[in-house]
Amino acid sequence: DIKNAKVDFLAQSLFPVYVIHSEKSFAVKIINDKEMAETEFKSLEILYKNYIPCPKPYSLTDSSEGSLLLMDFISSSNSNKENHFVESLTSLYSIKNKSWGLDFSNFIGTLPQPNSFYDNFYDYFWTSRLEPQVDMGIKTRRLNSNHKVKLEKLLTKSLTWGIGDIGPRLIHGDLWAGNAIWGDKMYLIDPSIAYGHPEQDLGMADLFGGFPLFKADEVLKNVGIDSSGWRDRVSFWQIYPLLVHVNIFGSSYVSGLENAMNKYLR
Repeated sequence: DIKNAKVDFLAQSLFPVYVIHSEKSFAVKIINDKEMAETEFKSLEILYKNYIPCPKPYSLTDSSEGSLLLMDFISSSNSNKENHFVESLTSLYSIKNKSWGLDFSNFIGTLPQPNSFYDNFYDYFWTSRLEPQVDMGIKTRRLNSNHKVKLEKLLTKSLTWGIGDIGPRLIHGDLWAGNAIWGDKMYLIDPSIAYGHPEQDLGMADLFGGFPLFKADEVLKNVGIDSSGWRDRVSFWQIYPLLVHVNIFGSSYVSGLENAMNKYLR
């Protein structure tokens, strides 16, 4: 009986999360931005319907505190991280799409992330990822037009690596350690999904640590992607999250961004 349930505070990153203990335990996330709540609910639905390990989303309800996202509570435990990492990401990257991107916009951290569907990788990664972030950085004077010129040049160069040839795969989009719960599986939370390149996730995971990335080659092979050379491209994939960090946290991330860019433009 949920009326007699016990409610405990669980955690807070961007928004507070509570656990409701009844016959079954549920998590409730209180999100004070309705659009963010709607896109998170929709993204979890897509993951869950595709059998990707994630909390099952049940409902989204408006309240005076914000939008209440009700979902399964996932308890963390000591687990076989290596196997669960491989299994969860193999399931995720096995989901294919004919177009790059997504048919609804979402968020990366607190920042809006515009989405649309594109016929090729370049248009997706420039129009929906790099350009909006570098323009935001130029507007706040943390970045300048030279950064934008270099990014365009680098993205054009990246096409020679064949990264657009694999076809779009469903990705988490914000894969750092705080967005995975290790239990009987590796459960994905706080998704920022799109149909993109799996190396986007792997690059971000490498940037912040916390994952058994020595198993990444196995993941890529499982989904029919040539894993050779992906480690040489890690810094390229870290450019987008570094741009996001410049825009959220400030100029202290600019040097890391420039180092990642210059690695491929020398």
